[in-house]
Amino acid sequence: MVAGLLLLDALSDSDAEPVPADGPSRAPDTAPGTSTGIDWSSVVPAGPARVNAITVVPREASLQDRAGRLIQELDRVSGFPVYDEPVILGGASGAEAYALARDFFDAGWMVALSSEADSVRIEIYGPGGLLDSRCIAPDEEAAAAGFVIDALTAAGY
Repeated sequence: MVAGLLLLDALSDSDAEPVPADGPSRAPDTAPGTSTGIDWSSVVPAGPARVNAITVVPREASLQDRAGRLIQELDRVSGFPVYDEPVILGGASGAEAYALARDFFDAGWMVALSSEADSVRIEIYGPGGLLDSRCIAPDEEAAAAGFVIDALTAAGY
């Protein structure tokens, strides 16, 4: 049994320096938390959290690029915090999709895009449910962003 404990001790401390009886005499070479090799300052966002941000949700895969362009336009002209990429919420729609965006992405507002005939329907959801809805012609990011900004401003955002 003693031989087993000595072997276990040797295997677990093979890279460690022996510690004097009165404790370590110098500080460790690495700071606490860096032994994993991960630079946490690069993982954790440096800026403020984007709580109550606007999330843009394309309800169909064909609207992914349009959602990305709307995000860029909102970010450029609105002054509101906007998530940097479209959020995919699976088959959820309406209030259920807003609840997912709020709970998992700290979203205060959700802009949902769906195809409708020759246009794109834009629905804006917030804490009170559906705030506003409108059809916008394809490739009219400025008009879509203006509609979203006007609706959110009228709602007190």
